Amino acid sequence: MPFDAAQVTYRLKQVDLDGTTAYSPEVEFSRAVPERLVLHGNYPNPFQGHTRIRYELPQAGLVQMDVFNMLGQRVARLVDRPQPAGRSEVVFDAQTLPSGTYFVRLAVDGQSRLRQVTVVR
Repeated sequence: MPFDAAQVTYRLKQVDLDGTTAYSPEVEFSRAVPERLVLHGNYPNPFQGHTRIRYELPQAGLVQMDVFNMLGQRVARLVDRPQPAGRSEVVFDAQTLPSGTYFVRLAVDGQSRLRQVTVVR
């Protein structure tokens, strides 16, 4: 299922021992707007080059996502724009950064979440 999909349609396929198949009726599933601010762990982690970072917003707001090194210095800004409520994903390109541990901070309307990521070469 796509991470940011608001509605998903699916059905099941049953395969019997004799090889016959049958499909269930289609079922529609609607995903509600997230209830809280969430910063998911990135995948893959540790990573080389690129990784995906997913997050959920319970309401619209100005979203800022920054990456900091162990000294607290900002080394990248991944997001800096207003966004509607829902689920989003950003790709973090760390090809210019040395190996090490970094922190990703998601800040929206006075709330923030922090995750650790590891870059390997």
